[in-house]
Amino acid sequence: MVNEQMVNDQIVNDPYGEADRMNEVNKEMVNNKMVNILHLSKTFINPDGSSLTVLKDVNCTIDKGEVISIIGPSGTGKSTLLRAINM
Repeated sequence: MVNEQMVNDQIVNDPYGEADRMNEVNKEMVNNKMVNILHLSKTFINPDGSSLTVLKDVNCTIDKGEVISIIGPSGTGKSTLLRAINM
């Protein structure tokens, strides 16, 4: 539930109606999208302090009703991607 004070503050701080436009965009996204991933990255830190980036700037949108598969050779980040989005 939205706090009434938060709503009032948003109206006062948003004289150009940007919040209303964003609410409409968010409603459209919620109605049509099942999964929306934007700029997902995953980096592991090795014991020696070096880093290994296994996912970099991954973007994906899956609409309601779509069936997808994630394929690729061993070690390409398929399981890491699924763990990152908790599926």
